[in-house]
Amino acid sequence: MRFIVRGARHEDHAELCRLAAQAPLLSLQPSPERMNIRIETSLHSFAGIIPPEKAEYQFVCVDLATKKLAGASCLFGSYISKSQPQHYIKVINEGKIQKYIRNVEDKRFSGLGGLVVDSLFRKTHYKLAAQLAHVRLLYAGIKPENFTETFVVEVLGKMTAKGGSHFWDCFGKKFTGMDFSEAYERIANNDRSFMGMFPTEYELSEGCSRIRISENSVAMSSRGSQHLAKRLGFTFQNRVDPVDGALCYSATRNQLSPLKNGTWHTVKKGSIKGDIHLMATVQENGEFFGAIAHCGLQNETAVIRENICAALELSEGSRVFIAPQC
Repeated sequence: MRFIVRGARHEDHAELCRLAAQAPLLSLQPSPERMNIRIETSLHSFAGIIPPEKAEYQFVCVDLATKKLAGASCLFGSYISKSQPQHYIKVINEGKIQKYIRNVEDKRFSGLGGLVVDSLFRKTHYKLAAQLAHVRLLYAGIKPENFTETFVVEVLGKMTAKGGSHFWDCFGKKFTGMDFSEAYERIANNDRSFMGMFPTEYELSEGCSRIRISENSVAMSSRGSQHLAKRLGFTFQNRVDPVDGALCYSATRNQLSPLKNGTWHTVKKGSIKGDIHLMATVQENGEFFGAIAHCGLQNETAVIRENICAALELSEGSRVFIAPQC
């Protein structure tokens, strides 16, 4: 086992900024000031200082060989809420015609934030994106009371060669006159006031047929994220973000593979033949540790090698949440 997943710490600041610069994520921006706030919010969330409906849990994937970060991702106690509603476009197919219906969701839903893996480890046999995506969800299995029954996630829509959005160019810009970069910056600053400029209902014109929405309407760089979302149990809801055309997916707790099959076990240090499992624990101070590693299961006991126990700060007799590898 070379990698573990844990909650972000202040000492991760520089490494998180480095990772954030590798991917355009609203949930993880390379600004040093914003990163400080992100880490502080996460620490308070794990510690239970921030109420669940406002909690944001930042996870990092640590390379035990180098002590550097190999990836990062997050969970939101409230991805959507009354204080942060989701503006979306409902996509309705009527034969060759596709209609967009503008709407707003303000019911509370927990959700998954963007995920980034260090460029050094992309497309390697480690499959870190899958490890991080699955292991972080174990936290929702350990602390179910902090999350809603339904989870949501968005997958980035098709982008232009210059980092713009095909969807915005054919839809949003038509009604606001803004370039994508301006709209994206306003969204990053939680300014969604311009959403009211969009029509309530819109029929896609033939000239914009290239942005006809389907499950194939995702950026090439997001194909892996889409595959992971579907593998976890998420399904497309025929909704897209009105700015970047991101596809909206959702899943209930009993549809998410790491949660519906997860169970608690008591730790016993040792070495017996066993399969690879997802495993995670939360310390008394709220710190989260997780990984994908070998362990042997005997009824309600998990026999785990001593080096793995040390990396995850597991002691003899402590409790660990385990799910089959998906």
